[in-house]
Amino acid sequence: MFRKLTTYLLTLMFCILAFAKLEGHDWVMQDKAVAALGNLGLYSDSTFSSNTVSFYKEGALFRLLGETKQLHEDDTQRQLYKWYKVQGQNGKIGWLFGDMIVVMVPNDKVAEAVQPFNKKQYDFGPKIGKAAIWIGKVEGRDIVDQNRYSYKEEFLMVTNELGKTSAIELNSNRLQGSTHVRKMEIEELTGDEFPEILLQKISYSKREYYSNLNAEIYSFKEAMAEKVFEETMNLSSQGADSPLKYKYLDARPGKIRFEYIQSVNCNTGKCLKHFTDTYFWNADKFIFENLRTPYRSPVKGALKNTNVRLRKGIGYLTDDIAVLKRDNMLRIIREESKTVKVDGNPTPAIWFYVKDELGRQGYLPADEVEFLNISHAALLNGYYHSTSSIIDERDFVKVRTEDGFSNR
Repeated sequence: MFRKLTTYLLTLMFCILAFAKLEGHDWVMQDKAVAALGNLGLYSDSTFSSNTVSFYKEGALFRLLGETKQLHEDDTQRQLYKWYKVQGQNGKIGWLFGDMIVVMVPNDKVAEAVQPFNKKQYDFGPKIGKAAIWIGKVEGRDIVDQNRYSYKEEFLMVTNELGKTSAIELNSNRLQGSTHVRKMEIEELTGDEFPEILLQKISYSKREYYSNLNAEIYSFKEAMAEKVFEETMNLSSQGADSPLKYKYLDARPGKIRFEYIQSVNCNTGKCLKHFTDTYFWNADKFIFENLRTPYRSPVKGALKNTNVRLRKGIGYLTDDIAVLKRDNMLRIIREESKTVKVDGNPTPAIWFYVKDELGRQGYLPADEVEFLNISHAALLNGYYHSTSSIIDERDFVKVRTEDGFSNR
């Protein structure tokens, strides 16, 4: 009798798991997925005064059945959200308040940066297995001093075959400011043969009028996404017209390398230096960690053309110091911007103060100089050689794979 009961229970458990596997990803593909951001209760009606049908833990998945047309106050009367009618994976039906759940974003409303990944499946390794990716949102209003302000968060949701769901914030619009995802990669970065998620996000403060560009990497531990790396990409601008505003990120399995050019104090006032900063994956700590201080070196360059005049000052009317050949190696000391006259017309121009291999120092127009010893030289050269060129900061992220560079 006991053996028969045990067999029955195991069979029942297997059937439940198999059903969960089947329905979890189906709900995602049918645009019906809803997930819990925290522990919550399922109510029998769309009011807090109704009975609680069941309780669920963070990451639980539901099937969307309906929603209220109007927003309703939360139990503290400080926020407004919809109620959503759902079915849990245990088959129970009830209502969830919208403050702690993520509801799928319609396909045509998904942000461009994450559109290629929406409703796709990836194998994230033994801790989570095959998972479906989808984009979800929490949307409502904040009540502040009797005024109502729009509130919205969007998440990258990762649902495994058992319906366990992990949330990673992508976009947000709050009273204090907003955050937007600019670029996303799914590639193997820790050396364990299973992919991680790399996000590049930009944040704006509505009160202080500044923006921050951040790179974030998420890996999976115990079926949940954990942030294993975060770095601010911003640099202080070298001038209003300069592209030297961001760090360049070069990632490959087990290693993240940052490269950037920054102005530092030197004998001549301010000098450009080439910095490299490297992080390595530590599996025991489950983070990327920095093992040394950033390494700095001179910024090297060469001439784009031959027989270029090295001048004493900025502008084509200043005196010559020497005529330089194309094979003359240069050290780029600093960048200066100034309005100069070209054919009698005032024209904004960028010049570099340089030192050649014979020790001669002077000015060269930026469009005659090529950067040599940095990975993002092509980006900078393209900018300085064309007055109409604009650098998108998303180009400052590169992921190397076994097959070469990621092409996303």
